[in-house]
Formats: sequence, C-alpha cells, structure tokens
Amino acid sequence: DGFSATVNGEPAAIEKVDDGLMAVYVPAGENEIEFTYHTPGLKVSACVSAAAIVVYGVYLLWIIRKRKSQPGSKR
Repeated sequence: DGFSATVNGEPAAIEKVDDGLMAVYVPAGENEIEFTYHTPGLKVSACVSAAAIVVYGVYLLWIIRKRKSQPGSKR
C-alpha cells in the first residue's frame, strides 16, 4: 500500500506477484519505470508530534516554576 507506478509518464497498475513483490506491465522496448511511495498520514503524525512537544515543553516550564515558588526550594 502507498506505492504508485508510472511507465513512460503514464500511470500503470501495480500487480502483486511472488509473495509480495511488485510488477508492472510495460510495452516491448526501452521504457522508463518510476515507483513512488506516498506516506499516508505523514503530515498528520508530524503535527501531532509537534503538538506533543509543545505540550511537554509547557509542562516542564510549569514544573520548574512550581519548584521555584515552593518555600525551601534549593533551585
């Protein structure tokens, strides 16, 4: 899943053969075959990771300020 193929610039169907290998039908002669992998959900997962880093940073700042405001704190 996630792969697409072009043969000579035209979209081509990808066949699953021989225990998971990929194959495309091409005309006889010299051809240019290009496989492309699309990462579904990459942008969403990157945004979620960035948001988690921001939330963690805010949490660390809150902990540091809480420790500094406590009486008897050595920090």
